Amino acid sequence: MKNSQNINLRALKESDIWILHSWVNDPELVKYTYFFHPVSEMEQKEWFNSLSNKKNQILFGIELKEDHQLIGICGFHDINYVCRKAELFIKISNKGQWGKGYGKEAMEILIDFGFSDLNLHRIWLRVLADNERAIKLYKKTGFVIEGIMKEDHYIQGEYKDIIIMATIRK
Repeated sequence: MKNSQNINLRALKESDIWILHSWVNDPELVKYTYFFHPVSEMEQKEWFNSLSNKKNQILFGIELKEDHQLIGICGFHDINYVCRKAELFIKISNKGQWGKGYGKEAMEILIDFGFSDLNLHRIWLRVLADNERAIKLYKKTGFVIEGIMKEDHYIQGEYKDIIIMATIRK
């Protein structure tokens, strides 16, 4: 896997469950991905324990090299090994680490992993149309807009457009 100056992508550990639980229960963090609803400790444990059974998904923790602090998660959903494509996702969930370039570093490592190690041809993602910071990041890392799904998500009392973006292996 490609190296980075400031972060590592690593497997999630059982000790990560509680920080992940706090992030999924933070309405500000989830407003850019889906509707908010409280997740119980039991639901969080069940989700974590189910990860090893999902063969078409790979998750990584985003960790600072300096102090091994977990600051987010990223990975691939819906990996299709026949068509060689997958949906990418990334979240820097530690609000104190926003705007420091860690998302870009994680994206670069993840894209390299997808193309080099997974042998993907196409990596795509969904992003809320009003998430300008994320769209800017995705464009910087080679993604282009392919289309818009009008009023596809219902979040915080309103329908939101979803932008589909992708990058193709060169």
